[in-house]
Amino acid sequence: MNNDANSPKEIDTTVPTAPEKEKAICLFTQDEVAKIARDFIDAWMRGDVDFEFPNVDELVERAKIMNKKVDYDETLKKERAPKMELGEFILVGSDDTTATPEQRQKAILAIFRYIITLRLGHRLKGKFTASQVEDRINRLEEDTKELNKHFEELYFYVKTKIPDDSILGKR
Repeated sequence: MNNDANSPKEIDTTVPTAPEKEKAICLFTQDEVAKIARDFIDAWMRGDVDFEFPNVDELVERAKIMNKKVDYDETLKKERAPKMELGEFILVGSDDTTATPEQRQKAILAIFRYIITLRLGHRLKGKFTASQVEDRINRLEEDTKELNKHFEELYFYVKTKIPDDSILGKR
């Protein structure tokens, strides 16, 4: 490699081996990707989020800019294809009974990729992260578990440390 400061840097394009892949740091776990995809679908079904794919006019304009011949039927197919594909991914990822677990996982990852692509293209409007109500319920569940633990400790203490003829009366 040329060490000249103006020369382009080489990029390592080798594919990591299995042990190296295990050590790789991921931004999101599979469970987190699934949760993001689930939150997106839930929000979309509630109407809290909306997204747009390029329409026929945009596709025709893009083709003209690139000096490509425009076939209207092909352009219609190109317009419909991502909508149909995302719909299929949603069905498979949402527990289509004929899909294998691997197919479901691939569909969930594809939904996640669509979310990123739509957001990058400024075609995704709204928010789809966990709702405040869901967050509150989760915190209440955790608090309830903690209270139950304390009650069990108190019950154990009373049962083992306080004599039967105490001020609590006979047991």
